[in-house]
Amino acid sequence: EWGGAAAFGNPITQEIEENDRIVQYYEYARFEYVPDDPNGQVVHFGTIGKELKPTTVFRSKPFVATQGNDNDGLTRIADELRAWAAVSGSEARIPDSPTRRYIAETQHTVQNGFKDYWEATGEASYLGNPFTEEFQRDDVTYQVFERGKLSWTSDAGVKMEPVGSILVKQYGLDTKPLPNAD
Repeated sequence: EWGGAAAFGNPITQEIEENDRIVQYYEYARFEYVPDDPNGQVVHFGTIGKELKPTTVFRSKPFVATQGNDNDGLTRIADELRAWAAVSGSEARIPDSPTRRYIAETQHTVQNGFKDYWEATGEASYLGNPFTEEFQRDDVTYQVFERGKLSWTSDAGVKMEPVGSILVKQYGLDTKPLPNAD
C-alpha cells in the first residue's frame, strides 16, 4: 500500500519479538504488529528515529570549538546532540516559507531539500515529523525523523538512509534467512 520494497526496502530479519511486540526489520523501516489497535490497523511503522539519538551525555556543557581541526570528533558529536534540541523562542516564531517549515508537534524545522522530500513523500504519514534539525558529518548533511533519516550531498541530493539496517547492526540482530522447506 505504501510502495513496498521501493519505500521500505526488503525484509532483513525474520519476525522477532521485541518489548512484548512482534516486529520485522526492513532496510529502511521496522514494522510492528499491533493486533489490539482500536482502529484495526494491525501493522504500524516503528518510530525508530529516536533510537538513532547519540547516547553521549555530558555532565556539564562542554566548551566546543565549531571550527578548525576536529581530531577527536567531539565537535561533531556536540553538533549532532545540539541538533536534537528543540527549536524555541524567536527561531520557532519565524514564519513558514517555501524553503522552511516549523513543525510544532516536535518543535523542529524542516528545510530546503529535506522539506521538499518530506512533503513529496507524504509528510508525517510516511517519515513522521522531524526529531532533529539538520546536522553535518564530514560532507554529508543529515536530518532524523520519527521513522527515518535523510541525508544530503551535493553529488547525490536527498536520499533515505537505511535506518532498519543501521539498527539491526547496532542491536546485533540475526539476519540469516530461514531455510526453505523441501
